[in-house]
Amino acid sequence: MLETLKKRVTKNLMWRIVISVIIVGAVFFYSGKSILMFVKGPEPITAGMDYDAAEGTYVSFDAQYIVDEYVRQTERNTDTKKETLKNISYFVYFEEDGYFFGIELPSSKEDEMNQYIDDTISWLNGEVDELTNTKSVKGTWTELTGKRLQYYQEQITDDLGEEFLEIALPYYIDTNKVGDRSFVSIYICLAILAVTILCLIYTLIRYFTGSTQKNIKKYIEANPSVSMEHIEADFASASAISSSIWVGRRWTYHVSGISSQLLENKDLVWGYYYHRTGRNSESSLRLYDINRRLHTLAASEKEAMAALNVYEQQQPHMILGYKKELEKTFQKDFQGFLNLRYNRPAEDFQTAPDEPWNYTNPEE
Repeated sequence: MLETLKKRVTKNLMWRIVISVIIVGAVFFYSGKSILMFVKGPEPITAGMDYDAAEGTYVSFDAQYIVDEYVRQTERNTDTKKETLKNISYFVYFEEDGYFFGIELPSSKEDEMNQYIDDTISWLNGEVDELTNTKSVKGTWTELTGKRLQYYQEQITDDLGEEFLEIALPYYIDTNKVGDRSFVSIYICLAILAVTILCLIYTLIRYFTGSTQKNIKKYIEANPSVSMEHIEADFASASAISSSIWVGRRWTYHVSGISSQLLENKDLVWGYYYHRTGRNSESSLRLYDINRRLHTLAASEKEAMAALNVYEQQQPHMILGYKKELEKTFQKDFQGFLNLRYNRPAEDFQTAPDEPWNYTNPEE
């Protein structure tokens, strides 16, 4: 028995590993090099570096001389037609290498950046000898093209003079992206990777430590009169409903994920097939026990009917099939529900129960 259950658990484990690999692969396929750049960390902008070769890489820079803004980016709501300021681009001076280039930040940083601009103007006018405050930025080293490049060059010309265009690099740091992806998408990808890997590690630990069979072992410990030999004997004569469900005379066995479950048939009071389509589709055998606890066993309609047929032959105390009146009694008068079959003497059940087994959707 344990070997049979373990084989099914192992198969489920392999599926989880495959699914985990697919998820990890999909995340890396979507994020490309961006997630690796983020994990590695940004490369600092340094004097003498090859600025053209750095295009598309994740970089960092401590901006000290922030001269002016050169373009504002807005978003238009298609429903309200209202425009909202999203990003503002500034051009900065890199004193160590004697070049200008751009940085783009969210509009929420506008007040802070205006203060940096005021400080830079004070330095240019000789009002202060040096600037000590810096603005640290991280993002993708991106080429300036089209209107962005035009506004960048026009603003430098207006503020400093056309001759300064010779030392104006046609690049900016896009602080909203890492490589080709936004920071938000990178954070989501990392969260998906973390959850997937942690779940897989947890699953592997449970599998290799034998936790997948702990429910059966706990049952035996809690019931000293029952031995593994009893369970093995019952399982040997049990009806194999599916590759993960077996119905014996004393117990129902099923594998859920990587866990083996054991239900005592004498404690089951109600069973029926449940089916739901749509976004949260479900096909299962629902079993309720004497403690009103629901046990949901994944099963097709054919499999559920086969299990119910076994219960009909061997467990006359169970109510089989679904009716709204039964659910109402179960919820509001559980003792009355038990009196329908569970509490009645066995001799009352010489014939098969007449509850309809054809599927009735409880939600209809």
